[in-house]
Amino acid sequence: MAEKGYLLAREDQAEAKQAELAAIAQQKKQQESAAAAKPFTAQPTRKPKGAAGT
Repeated sequence: MAEKGYLLAREDQAEAKQAELAAIAQQKKQQESAAAAKPFTAQPTRKPKGAAGT
């Protein structure tokens, strides 16, 4: 079951586990949207000082 993403929880803890997973999913969604909102800007690569051939 675990490989399909299922969790096993006791019946008396099911609601709390569901709320915990929902909070984790919401946090992940916010992180992904924040990462998507930031444009990637590539920095030019520089050779270290004293590199051979400079």
